[in-house]
Amino acid sequence: MQPLRIVDPHIHLWDLSTGLYPHFEKPSVSFIGDNTAIARSYLLPEFLEEGEGTVVIEGAVHVEALPTDAFRELEVLQAVASGSPVPIGVIAGGDLTDPGFSDYLERCAAFPAFRGVRQVLNQHPTAQYNYVGTDFMADTRFSQGLKALGERGGVFDLQIYPHQMEAAARQAADAGGTPIMLNHAGMWVDRNGAGWRQFKQGLRTLAAQPNVTVKISGLGMFDLQWTTEGIRPLV
Repeated sequence: MQPLRIVDPHIHLWDLSTGLYPHFEKPSVSFIGDNTAIARSYLLPEFLEEGEGTVVIEGAVHVEALPTDAFRELEVLQAVASGSPVPIGVIAGGDLTDPGFSDYLERCAAFPAFRGVRQVLNQHPTAQYNYVGTDFMADTRFSQGLKALGERGGVFDLQIYPHQMEAAARQAADAGGTPIMLNHAGMWVDRNGAGWRQFKQGLRTLAAQPNVTVKISGLGMFDLQWTTEGIRPLV
């Protein structure tokens, strides 16, 4: 059988020597599991060797890995991309509600690998599932930033939970010129019947917007004992 040839649309690399990733410097446990195995540097050569002959990586999109300094991460990753044997695009971190967001985009555009921005938006009534403490989509500046990103040819990586999908769909409709990539298949976090129905309806609502695409990724984040059959319904 010939190996599968892919462009991986969502990878993370982290070099602990940069000081940008304190969350990987020591092992820790969270609701998505124990990170002991990855509490170390993970660099491009190791990524390219993954797959053991079953996968050939022909390119990749690096998505920000929650660095302490998003612009510095972009600088580091541009150097990685420039020396890479395969094409690498970079989705940088950024805050669409920042009054200086347009200026930030101008600075990012100087880097050939730059392709867009991710802003993690996950909020949940259960505190342990919160990534952020602010409802950024409720800020009018978010919509302005989303439009500005599209006007500059950038992509927005959208990371939310299913109960946030309706609000995200309204944002997508309002910024129809901005391509939006839904991260991790929508992150079905409430693993019960009501949560499943909410997840499916939310995906339909987002799918009605022609500028939204979903990444089939992160499927084991909320099912640490996942199996192929357990994942199949999500796909």
